[in-house]
Amino acid sequence: MGLPWVRVDADFVQNPKVLGLITLNRWRSITVYIGALGWAQAQGTDGHIPVAALPLIHATRREAEHLVDAGLWHPSDIGGGWIVNDWADYQPNAGHYGNSREKSAKGNCIRWHGHACGCWKDPSRDPIGTPNVGLHGTKRNYTNTGHLR
Repeated sequence: MGLPWVRVDADFVQNPKVLGLITLNRWRSITVYIGALGWAQAQGTDGHIPVAALPLIHATRREAEHLVDAGLWHPSDIGGGWIVNDWADYQPNAGHYGNSREKSAKGNCIRWHGHACGCWKDPSRDPIGTPNVGLHGTKRNYTNTGHLR
């Protein structure tokens, strides 16, 4: 799974492809494009937008065709769908986040439990899904932080 953010060029609205959509009054397609960036990043798809994701990004095939015509998406060979143009040039791939998380888990384990622990290697010890209990059964207190009450 990716991070909850995506990179968008500050000059996005001045991109000739976007300006072409604006000229044709295809505003909804621009919104779909931004929604697709977020969806693909959150799902860790490396820019692949499957046909089944269209309703999730508030899109129809018509907007998808507009994005292909503009050169912002390309048809995908992976079970249909589309690939966001130049995704790999501007977004880290999905594997990048997995490696970061593993390094983070290892560093936290060593910091809090010492070099001999190694709990970061065991995926069954992952605290996700047990919001009030951390590794080694330690109780978490979220009451004052606004998280998971």
